[in-house]
Amino acid sequence: MTSLNDMLIMRQKEIEQRFAVCLMVNPAQTVQECGWLKPEVILDVKLREFWRRGKAAVMPGMFSRGAAETITTISMETNVLDELMPFLADLHDSTVPIAYAQEIARRAYLVSQTELTQKLVNALRLSDDGKAREIVQAMSENGIQESVSPPTAYDVAGVFQNVVNSGVRSIPFYLGALDRATGGLERQTLTILAARPSVGKTALGWQIAQSAAYAGQKVMFFSLEMSAVNLWGRAACPKIGTTWRDVRGGKLDADEKQRLIEESFALALQFEDRLKVIDTPQTTETIWRVIVDQRPDLVIVDHLRLVKDTNQSEVKRLGEISQKLKDIAKNFNAAVLLLAQLNRQSEIRSADNKRPLLADLRDSGEIEENGDLILMLHRDEAQTDAKPAKSLTELWIRKFRDGPRDVLIKLLFDPKAEWFEEMPR
Repeated sequence: MTSLNDMLIMRQKEIEQRFAVCLMVNPAQTVQECGWLKPEVILDVKLREFWRRGKAAVMPGMFSRGAAETITTISMETNVLDELMPFLADLHDSTVPIAYAQEIARRAYLVSQTELTQKLVNALRLSDDGKAREIVQAMSENGIQESVSPPTAYDVAGVFQNVVNSGVRSIPFYLGALDRATGGLERQTLTILAARPSVGKTALGWQIAQSAAYAGQKVMFFSLEMSAVNLWGRAACPKIGTTWRDVRGGKLDADEKQRLIEESFALALQFEDRLKVIDTPQTTETIWRVIVDQRPDLVIVDHLRLVKDTNQSEVKRLGEISQKLKDIAKNFNAAVLLLAQLNRQSEIRSADNKRPLLADLRDSGEIEENGDLILMLHRDEAQTDAKPAKSLTELWIRKFRDGPRDVLIKLLFDPKAEWFEEMPR
């Protein structure tokens, strides 16, 4: 029998001829096992027509005599019989048509990918992000052609078994009460963290990013509102008991500056290359390109309205952004955390009913629909002049596909350390 190595060095024409011989000798079996093979991937014109007509005429399970007579007639009409006669003596290979069909499909796949790669290079050279994404999406969908029968319940159970055995599917928030309530940031899902300005959504998102990177996860943080330096200052400055406000105001002496620089590099060594921050303007197209290249475990986008995708309808624009970010999560097995602004609607409600609701998501609609887990921050003193050392902050689980909603998690926020912690029990 022809080995895999032998098949790899065969000429394309010979592989197609041997596959055609399989159809000649075992027509019903060949059609039954290889009916998924598209005729257009066969390069030889006569052999392509032979397969197209043979596949249409021979039915799986057809009686041998009838199938043989049918296929012999087609071979003569397509003028391939004389060409295939030298291979008919090699009958031992005619019982494995699937091997030749798979090799034909594999080679067709490589050719198509090569063509798409050249188109991708041209699109990147022209900085055509939309076209580049379209081509890469086509490349990802352009798998090696094979049988496409829908998975059975048993198949799904097998995939489920692999997921169960693979270990933890989620990335923790690294806040015990929140992790217990939600199980963490699940891969292939979109989590939305929403709050009004100055309540702490960026601080919490940045805290989660640092904690995940420190624990060994690869994190990509898209800081669309704040510069990377400003964001890094929130992590480094508390290490010496100062604030970024003091740094930019020039209030540090030489020793404090040196200590801050040393602590900054020490912090960077803890994260190594697992934490990356991008603070340039982004669209979902450019975010998608970064994810393709970096393949992070966790993606954080701060925040939704600053993603530069365009649409005449703002509601539609934000909905499309959230859907595309969810697609990124599913396609790249990542957890995506999207920060979002709340509108001012809750502020006009009664004093004892200002806690944010799903309806407070700015231009919510599709955003609410696309989020698998929606968290909302609330802090009373954010609306007053009270500034305690640590602020009681409520984190509400307003939507959770896999668990209860309207669950309250109480946190304490230390504004000087830029850090949330659990309320003592």
